[in-house]
Amino acid sequence: MQPDEGYETEYVYINGQQFPGSDIFTIPNVSRDTTVVVTFCKKPPFTDMSYGDWFYVSARYVYNNGIFQGTSEKTFSPDLPMSRAMLATVLYRMEGRPSVRYAGTFTDVEKDSWYTNAIEWASEKNIVKGHGGGIFAPDDFITREQIAVMLRRYAQWKTMASEVNKTELHYTDAANISDYALEAITWAVETGLMKGNTETTINPQGIATRAELAAMLQRFMEWIVRK
Repeated sequence: MQPDEGYETEYVYINGQQFPGSDIFTIPNVSRDTTVVVTFCKKPPFTDMSYGDWFYVSARYVYNNGIFQGTSEKTFSPDLPMSRAMLATVLYRMEGRPSVRYAGTFTDVEKDSWYTNAIEWASEKNIVKGHGGGIFAPDDFITREQIAVMLRRYAQWKTMASEVNKTELHYTDAANISDYALEAITWAVETGLMKGNTETTINPQGIATRAELAAMLQRFMEWIVRK
């Protein structure tokens, strides 16, 4: 594959089956008529990630789809923790930044902050609820279970959230999941949106990084398309 300058191979589809893109792709066995489709995408400008990184494809996806911006023109900062305001802003961008009327819903969300419209919108759609007492805590780092809750509420608002089965979570730290987040995490695991930090742990109270959220959002967006 020979993409134009500034672009790279995104995916290779062999008879409809998707494979990660690369400059050279070898089909192991051709025993019937074979259709090959190649897609290309813009190469991310970030110098702090490379193709071999586990999160590279997801970071590229959210960048090319305008869901994430870099922390600078040349950095993605994959290990940087995400805040509650950042996730609200990401979901707001995914909806095309609709117009919002400032209602002063939370006392710690000022009228002219970079995240004000996003949080007001998310509150209006019942995607975020705050910590009670009129507090949202926009700068607090967001946990993995909080992400699951917000994504499920967002899917519910879009009337796309499937019912949760009575799946038992076979993670050794499943007991650490907060009661309010258990259904959301179960849903996220069932739909493949959330995976464990390891084969045996889900780390619900863990602070999510930009790389982790990028991976979850790519799965979420692709899940929406399949729906």
